[in-house]
Amino acid sequence: MRQFLTAALFSATSLFAAITPSIAADKITGVVEMFTSQGCSSCPPADKIVGKLNRDPGVLVLAWHVDYWDYLGWKDTLGVTGATERQRTYAANFQTASIYTPQAVINGATGLVGSKESQIRNALESVPFPAFEVTIERTNSGVNVNLPKAEFNGTSAFVELVNFVPRSVVEIERGENAGESVTYENAVRKVTQLGVWNGKAQSFNALPVIANQGSAVLIRTVLSTGAPGPVIGAAVLDPS
Repeated sequence: MRQFLTAALFSATSLFAAITPSIAADKITGVVEMFTSQGCSSCPPADKIVGKLNRDPGVLVLAWHVDYWDYLGWKDTLGVTGATERQRTYAANFQTASIYTPQAVINGATGLVGSKESQIRNALESVPFPAFEVTIERTNSGVNVNLPKAEFNGTSAFVELVNFVPRSVVEIERGENAGESVTYENAVRKVTQLGVWNGKAQSFNALPVIANQGSAVLIRTVLSTGAPGPVIGAAVLDPS
């Protein structure tokens, strides 16, 4: 099932041109955010693609389980507050009139159908990702996120900490996928807004560790509308 309107490529070139990294790109070379639902019959192929991308060096893939298919009779067990609103924000950025599943958003800059693996991989190669050397590490006191000094030329970026479950197997009992057993990877469980980065060397220390969950940090440009936009940096920390 899909509510579909082709998402136009987000015009990010001017935003990226205004940002000059002072340090070489981090190990993450691309970010895929997959909007999916256990209640959507078109989503299982995209969920398998999440697993494949998750094994690609340099690719950070996060699965956002939305809630707008829950009315079909099965409440997504991995649904997370804010996932639908996040997708709507991207739709507004891309100037599209509707949201749909499965949808893959590449580097926060363009959206496409989430079951089209070749298109996703092509977008990872072609969509700009001027990553900064963001680091995330686990210490005895919690998780630390470190951002480098960089020139922003009058712009700024939001800093997000995203906690995710590396792997879940769900037996779906009702709805369009009733009777299916589906494996989900990197399902987002919590998002914490850490603050705004203005190009100064900055750290966020002793952030809470959530047992059996991974942590990722995303740096997203602040658009002229005040909304978060393209991803310009990322790092990931697997569960301990």
